Amino acid sequence: VANQGAACARIAVEWAGATCTSCLRDDEIIKDVDDQESSACLSRSSADDVLVEERALFAAGRSDATTKLWRTTSRLFSDDARIEEVELSLPVSAWKRIVDNPAAEQYETGNITLISTGKHVSGVGIRPKGYYGSLRLCLLNMTTCQKLSYKIKITHSDKKARLLGLKRLQLHASSSDPTLMREKLSYSLWREMGVPAVRQIYADLYLRLIPDGAGGDVDVVATTSNSTTPTRYPLGVHLLTEVMDGRFTKTYDGAGGGDGTLLKE
Repeated sequence: VANQGAACARIAVEWAGATCTSCLRDDEIIKDVDDQESSACLSRSSADDVLVEERALFAAGRSDATTKLWRTTSRLFSDDARIEEVELSLPVSAWKRIVDNPAAEQYETGNITLISTGKHVSGVGIRPKGYYGSLRLCLLNMTTCQKLSYKIKITHSDKKARLLGLKRLQLHASSSDPTLMREKLSYSLWREMGVPAVRQIYADLYLRLIPDGAGGDVDVVATTSNSTTPTRYPLGVHLLTEVMDGRFTKTYDGAGGGDGTLLKE
């Protein structure tokens, strides 16, 4: 590894004498772990990660409405050991408008189903994401995009609609990261350090096209491809991502009523 010596020296300074053979277990530094002693650094479960992040993000005694908002939405993000199966369904004509002009970034009305979790919301808004980022690079043929990212607006047709407490979701294609780990790991590290960051889970995304005139809310189990039944297409693994919105700021700025300054990169 390039500059490994410098990196190890920095670890020793910042982590009170830890070395490159040390490991962390909760708040404890276990030094000089060899292969025989690796069991001292047991891997944490997804539930352990959520508890560590919650302790870091919410000060002692802050278990009021702010923590409740966190826990309401945690059901979706608490289990990293699974891949959520997500289905977007919308009429053929609506999908054609998206495909014909993705740069317009106009919401089309459809449905979202979290099949693994058993949640379904009709009348959501669906559109491509990232025209001033990855989408533009795809459209200009500056890169090859096997997948696109999407924005889902749960409140598109009903302002009171929620999906496990969420008003919006994003599906990140992470086209520049074949591992699909950089975003997720980075956000997790920030949360463990007490810095609010969006949560993510892996999602196996499918598109179900509804024949025009067949109605908007369809059976999420049917997968046949005749002319009267919706047709289902795989869109690949994405990162299902929460959105920085008013709910997000209220969760982490309970004392300020959610009106604090949000700096978004």
